[in-house]
Amino acid sequence: MKFLETLRAEDGAIRYLEYHKNRMKHSCGKDIKLNLNPPQIGVWRVRIIYSQTIESIEYLPYKQPSIKSLQMLRADTLNYNYKFANRENLNNLFKQRKNADDILIIKNSLVTDTTVANIAFYDGKYWLTPALPLLNGTTRARLIDEKFLIKASIKENEVKNFKKFALMNTLIGFLEIQNGIIHSC
Repeated sequence: MKFLETLRAEDGAIRYLEYHKNRMKHSCGKDIKLNLNPPQIGVWRVRIIYSQTIESIEYLPYKQPSIKSLQMLRADTLNYNYKFANRENLNNLFKQRKNADDILIIKNSLVTDTTVANIAFYDGKYWLTPALPLLNGTTRARLIDEKFLIKASIKENEVKNFKKFALMNTLIGFLEIQNGIIHSC
């Protein structure tokens, strides 16, 4: 089984590395030594493929995507509790997004994630994130630890009640989507 870990390197520095190391250890059951040497100028996507050892490390220039719309899709049997290198199931769902920029995956009537990020919803007072995401992302974990996010069961039909939403992952951080649109299933 091969796993994928994605980190953000900015001007040679990688932030929150311990969260990534913890997820890697959880995935393969052991500490893996990382020998990272990101470029010293610019923002880079560090793509690590590993199993019990590091198989490859790539440094790719990073440009933040523009995501303004999500298409809800049901995927009750989807399992992505580890960040697998094989993303075929997610890629197949992504192809069903119609005119939206990405999809919002619904599993057993509950909101989970998009194909590339965890999600949070603002109710006017608190930022809530799905209690049962497909993947426990590192940025999500950190923001829960910092008490910025609250875990909640968010039903598909409750999405329309929120004031706004945000996407989060290691590359985009916590990105509030201004005037975002979520299309129903």
